[in-house]
Order: sequence, then structure tokens, then C-alpha cells
Amino acid sequence: MIKKENLPECPVATTVSLIGSKWKLLILRDLLTGTKRFGQLKKSLPDISQKVLTESLKSMRPVISVMEQWGKEYKESI
Repeated sequence: MIKKENLPECPVATTVSLIGSKWKLLILRDLLTGTKRFGQLKKSLPDISQKVLTESLKSMRPVISVMEQWGKEYKESI
């Protein structure tokens, strides 16, 4: 986890730093097709360690929640 003092000033840059790693982008790719169990994600990314997958999912959870909420609000507005 990144410490608050090490985060960029720009909120967009902060978000990119949280989801911009190789593994996080590949995890997001896999999650775009629907809900996946931990084992399914691990199987689709054979070179990722269990520790990295767990840590990546923990830091991405709040980002994905906000994206989900934005998507719901957008759909309601159109």
C-alpha cells in the first residue's frame, strides 16, 4: 500500500498510480467479463504470486466501487 505522503498531488494521477501496474490492468481486464473467484483470477494470471494478487485486489476494491457507482449514476442520467 502506498503511504499518503507518497501519493501525487493530482487526484487523477493518484488513481492511475493505484490501477496502472501491469498486474492490476490485467486483473481489471479479467473482471470486465464478470465476477471472478480468486482461483479463477489466479488461473488466468499464472505468473502472478498469491501475495501480489491479494494486495492488488485490496487496493483496487475502493476504485472499482467508485467506478461501479459512477456507472449506475450515468445509466440513470441518460
